[in-house]
Amino acid sequence: MVNPEDWSLTDRQQRLPWWNQVKIGKAKILMVGAGGLGSNQGKIHVQQGYGHLDFVDPDIVEDSNRNRQNFTANDVGRPKVHAASDQAWPD
Repeated sequence: MVNPEDWSLTDRQQRLPWWNQVKIGKAKILMVGAGGLGSNQGKIHVQQGYGHLDFVDPDIVEDSNRNRQNFTANDVGRPKVHAASDQAWPD
């Protein structure tokens, strides 16, 4: 785990002159679909420090999803939105 005192997770973005991490931290994102694109993009949004992220997807994780989506064998049978949230915000 990264110690925030040693290095900020958003260090690279903050080096861009136009980047506004405070504004990003207050942003709300609605991800429609938690499959191939959404499961991976959701994790990237969390790593970038977006303030709030909601997933909408009625599907359940299937074993065949795992080769192209950000899910594990333990996620099979779970709603994609729950599994994607757990992947984006691991314990």
